Amino acid sequence: MIDISDKAVIAALEQSIGETFEGIAFAQILSSQKLEQAPERADGTDGAYIDLVEPAEVRFTMLMTHAHLLDCFAATYPDLDPERLPQEAYNDFVKELTNTCAGHFMSIVCPQRKDMHIGLPASATDEDLKAALQPGTAATVMRYRVEDHDLLVSLAGSVGEAQG
Repeated sequence: MIDISDKAVIAALEQSIGETFEGIAFAQILSSQKLEQAPERADGTDGAYIDLVEPAEVRFTMLMTHAHLLDCFAATYPDLDPERLPQEAYNDFVKELTNTCAGHFMSIVCPQRKDMHIGLPASATDEDLKAALQPGTAATVMRYRVEDHDLLVSLAGSVGEAQG
């Protein structure tokens, strides 16, 4: 097992976020920052989490502004008018983005493992987000600047059998 604050794990996280957002929304990470204290949750944010069960024991949580979510949705589904969709469509989309980023993260940090157990993504409540965005020994919180938007990602737990 390695610490989730390990540089290799943080690099894998950035790679998974960067490749996912570039592939889905043609967006690039412009900067990244490891947070030392919990950020304020802005109004108009959407979040989801997914439990990565085996070989890691990590809760992967992602939080983005609704404007960022709309931009990603529009890039992914250019024929749909994102302003006319119900909130449930955005909830599903942020869960799918979280699932894709987390799955890609697992494939990077545990490449030799063919069998991985990943839970189902869930919408994050305010309590889930407050707990996930508390940096410390049991959590690593990263802020990524993706084009014109901030994206927060929290890893809470530990990663086993990671690449060395």
